Amino acid sequence: MHFQDYFFWFLATAFSLFIFRPRSSQQSFYKKLKKPFFAPPAWLFGVVWTCLWVTMSTASSLAQREMDGWEFPLTIYMVYLGVSMLFTPLFFHYKALWTTAIQCFIALALAIVVTAFYFKYSVVAGWLFVLTPTWLVYATVLSVYIAICNKPRK
Repeated sequence: MHFQDYFFWFLATAFSLFIFRPRSSQQSFYKKLKKPFFAPPAWLFGVVWTCLWVTMSTASSLAQREMDGWEFPLTIYMVYLGVSMLFTPLFFHYKALWTTAIQCFIALALAIVVTAFYFKYSVVAGWLFVLTPTWLVYATVLSVYIAICNKPRK
């Protein structure tokens, strides 16, 4: 497998990583929130998502190689990326905690669908992508907890 096989998927996933990452002023908002005992330190999110972007783009490339052109699972993956990109503006800019929790549920559902499809095309792609819904279960629980324990901010 050559680098150019991964290039499109790397660009698609890296776009949201770099464009929609929280800025330092936004990170102070996260620090002020009431969080559960299982909440990770803020710096860990960047590490986890960087790893997830690499595994998602690799999985997408592997799955696409087994498809006959552009197929439905890739469209679902692109929708998933779009939904995922909503998190940072919803959470950090608008401080819409319940909307963010709903966004997490939608992203989780889409990631589960993508994972199921990727297993159909490539077992390796499926196992690489399964990391995403696994993390999203945790992130969704965290988002719901934060929404419950924090009053809406203006």
